[in-house]
Amino acid sequence: MKHRSTLIASVVLALSGLVASADTLVLNNGREMRGKLISVTNGMVTWRMENGRTQRVNLNRVDNINIGDDETFRDPDDQGYVYDRDRNNDRYGERYGEQSFSVYADRQWTDTGMTIRAGETLRFVPSGEVVWGPGRRDGPAGEVNSPYNQSRPIPDRPGAALIGRIGNDTFYIGGGGEGSTTFRARTSGRLYLGINDDYVQDNQGHFQVTVQRDNRY
Repeated sequence: MKHRSTLIASVVLALSGLVASADTLVLNNGREMRGKLISVTNGMVTWRMENGRTQRVNLNRVDNINIGDDETFRDPDDQGYVYDRDRNNDRYGERYGEQSFSVYADRQWTDTGMTIRAGETLRFVPSGEVVWGPGRRDGPAGEVNSPYNQSRPIPDRPGAALIGRIGNDTFYIGGGGEGSTTFRARTSGRLYLGINDDYVQDNQGHFQVTVQRDNRY
């Protein structure tokens, strides 16, 4: 009996060590995921869930990543590090000069976490389509021959078009296909991406948007 008790205690201690070493991924919708960080590459987090499944998550959807009990920030290319959006995003964005985001049609604004300075030049490369009403499916350029709508964020721009906001300055991006849009920031602040629609709750789909910034500024 003594040998069995010792064996059980050893198993419990081993399992406790596994739990303690688990990593935690916190999404910006409040969801917490326990598991193991595999890598962070080109703005994508590869994560192994506790059930063994592997999941890939856009870094812009992540608020923070905690690696066990390690509280030391490391480079985003490292296999292990502690990431916090508010503390690390400027460093990550400025180093790579380019980030990609999923802009979901059922939320008015998507926080990119990028801090932009007035006068900085941004290049947007969007793709994809969103469904924003019965029979309404459009790309980043928005609805063709779209009527003026005072309720939209930008009333005189097409419905469902890709738009951006820096501080209180809301601007049209559009694009799609082989095209891209270049924009010179008129003010400083956080960059948000969204769609030009006055009611987003019933929308579906998302745009994929790559944001390139001029690091020479």
